[in-house]
Amino acid sequence: APVDTTQIRATFDSLRSAFEQAVAAGDFEAQAGIFTADGVYSPPMAPPIRGRDSIRAVLERTMPPGATADIQPIEMRILGRDWVYEFGTTTLSFTPEGANQPRKTTGTYSTLFHRTENGWKVTHEAFSSNAPPPGAQ
Repeated sequence: APVDTTQIRATFDSLRSAFEQAVAAGDFEAQAGIFTADGVYSPPMAPPIRGRDSIRAVLERTMPPGATADIQPIEMRILGRDWVYEFGTTTLSFTPEGANQPRKTTGTYSTLFHRTENGWKVTHEAFSSNAPPPGAQ
């Protein structure tokens, strides 16, 4: 049977919205819950992290309190009934402690999703920040 691309795209719009809500709520369980149990997350300037529990621990340590996320897909490739690749941008907004103005950081992501018995889950995600590395000129 043909792949229902309209349904897959609608599902991914919903997944992105749920993740943005999880960030706004500070719900690290839900944020990490988008990954498979052995999923891989590659954050900026750090080695890849494998496993949902390890990913959750990193998110808890690195996500600023009160953050919000704005995820904008640029490209989605439906690779078959059970695989989807997505590339896009993310803007994270937060107000650092003691600051008067919010700060925004942007980056790009490349994500591979797999349809599992528990719905669509991330198997691999690489995120890169658009900010220069510390000490870069």
